[in-house]
Amino acid sequence: MVDTAKFQNVFGHLPTIRVFCPGRVNLIGEHIDYHGYGVLPMATQDGTEILAAPNGQSIIRISNVDDQYIEELADLCANAEHYVGMMGGGMDQAAEVLAVDGGALRIDFSPLRFRVVTLPPLAAFTVLHCGVTLNKAATSQYNERVVEGRLAGKLLLKNSGVTAKPQSLRLKHVQEALGKSLEEMVELCECLPNEASRKELEDLLTKEVVDECLSPNTQHLTSFKLRARARHVYSEALRVDKFEEACKAADLLEMGRLMCASHESCSKDYECSCKAMDELVAECQKSGAIGARLTGAGWGGCAVALVDSLHPTDLGQKLYISEDVPVLAHGTPSGQHTGHYDQKFINTKGTTETELMM
Repeated sequence: MVDTAKFQNVFGHLPTIRVFCPGRVNLIGEHIDYHGYGVLPMATQDGTEILAAPNGQSIIRISNVDDQYIEELADLCANAEHYVGMMGGGMDQAAEVLAVDGGALRIDFSPLRFRVVTLPPLAAFTVLHCGVTLNKAATSQYNERVVEGRLAGKLLLKNSGVTAKPQSLRLKHVQEALGKSLEEMVELCECLPNEASRKELEDLLTKEVVDECLSPNTQHLTSFKLRARARHVYSEALRVDKFEEACKAADLLEMGRLMCASHESCSKDYECSCKAMDELVAECQKSGAIGARLTGAGWGGCAVALVDSLHPTDLGQKLYISEDVPVLAHGTPSGQHTGHYDQKFINTKGTTETELMM
């Protein structure tokens, strides 16, 4: 907990607001929130605490309790996703705000709603950094995947002869417009071209439709991968459903299998992994993890590994390479508050489908 005395020393008065936001790790459901599909993250015990107070000015003054992180703090402030054109989904914010102790969250979108998923008592998770980082706001790779999903959806609708306009460009709304199951959507993806040029897509869909799908920082693209991108989204959405079922059945082996399949899809179909990450995930599996996968945007960053808490595997010790590849977290879910949520959905748009007890 941040000492209020330091706040007073820096700003000359005590804070009036205290906020704690836990960290989060996504157990499964990668790169599908912005396509409209549900995800399954959990909170970590570590997080960010903020003390604040109004100063009567139009200037925000920021200080960090540990000066060694001042550059990182500046980067975070400068790279707020939606202010730099990132076409991300809502998982990060929802997971951090809605987190509860002792459970993961199944978060769905359009509208935002969630339910707590109770993890098996023997399930524990280790988060490790692969040693490679990527500033996703400084590249177009993230938005390229969004655009490729939109174009794939447009082509799926055209190939199926559906004239009804979906609710949005998201692949989930394409599925709803087609009235297909996730399994059927995975099969439909095989009719998509593996790769198509911009000219080919303009001939198939019209230039106006292609332009509608592009973002400001993807205007330079001349070729798009469609089949593999859409296949990842629909198969990953299906894995999220199956992972939730495996949690309810306390089936750690199935949970691990789904995590490994998720990473395989992220690496090969969505191409959002990297050599260091693939090696880390493989080493986790060799070192006793039941399952492992990249977590987060990818192209570096962290992996999450599932282990049996009765037979703990010290992945950090076995995989220790250097101080640049640390174990960031190990254990079970944490949250910003304690409480219990019924297993039914809670609709955050104002009407609840079940009682909330804090």
